[in-house]
Amino acid sequence: MNTHQINISAAVYQNPTIVSVLIQHLVIGCTERSQDKCHIGITYYAVPLLIIENYYRLLNGTREKSGIEKFVGKFISAKKTDLLVKLNEEAGKYQTLTSQSIFLGLKCNLFALDETRSFLYCRPEDFRPRHGVSLSISGKTRNAKKLGIWLRGVTPTEAIALLSLGAA
Repeated sequence: MNTHQINISAAVYQNPTIVSVLIQHLVIGCTERSQDKCHIGITYYAVPLLIIENYYRLLNGTREKSGIEKFVGKFISAKKTDLLVKLNEEAGKYQTLTSQSIFLGLKCNLFALDETRSFLYCRPEDFRPRHGVSLSISGKTRNAKKLGIWLRGVTPTEAIALLSLGAA
């Protein structure tokens, strides 16, 4: 892949419409088999993991059954802890995109905000498979759901601490 292709790819994922679909799959992963909800703060860390290539490669290369701890461990074993330390900064850079994507997802009923306005959730009808997701983002939606599944078992504070090595 040449630099021009990478820039086009990066620009595609700067689109709130696409990111709202990724957030939807993250929320589905968090809520599909349990009564858990996805803390809205988690989405700000998840978006960079899903759209920045250095993070995404490690996410994509980690099996769903491995869990969040193994995923974080890959950064350590690959001597890429600088990426985890930098995740807090990346979350800040993508804050506007994430906020716009959450707003759009709420407006389009991709997910809902609970009564405390702190958690996102999907209704059971949202779990039905949908056709028409572009092949160019289907891998990212699978990985968004995988990340949501991993985050289902940890508190928001634990997740943010794990993902940013306590920088949050």
